[in-house]
Amino acid sequence: FSAYVVVAEPPPAPQECPVAVVIDGMSQAVLMATPADLMDFAIGFALTEGLIASPADVTDFDEATVEAGGFPAREARLWLRPA
Repeated sequence: FSAYVVVAEPPPAPQECPVAVVIDGMSQAVLMATPADLMDFAIGFALTEGLIASPADVTDFDEATVEAGGFPAREARLWLRPA
């Protein structure tokens, strides 16, 4: 009888990059984050900071790849309905 132990390698660490949350063309904050689900990230940030009352305040979303100091970065852009 011989026993084998399979040791799985851990998954690679998520790669973070600077993400700017931009609301109506104005940068609100830059945070380090994984570039997945940026819409949820930006809406969650806006809700937490009191910039919107509900996700229904967001009329449009866009994301873009940009450079920040020579490093790749992302912008999560929200447009809000007029207050």
